[in-house]
Amino acid sequence: MLKALPVEDMMTYFAILNPTFYFSPRHFAITKTTDYVIIKALSTSNRYRGENRINI
Repeated sequence: MLKALPVEDMMTYFAILNPTFYFSPRHFAITKTTDYVIIKALSTSNRYRGENRINI
């Protein structure tokens, strides 16, 4: 599923799966490689820290 999903639509996808997180460009950057989807908390976020890699 994640391989076919465009990066532009991933913010919405993860927001639906995780309603307790506020997925927005202010808090997160989502990138995609051939092996991973990387969700990284941005320095502009005062709520979240760190990075998460999801195998695709």
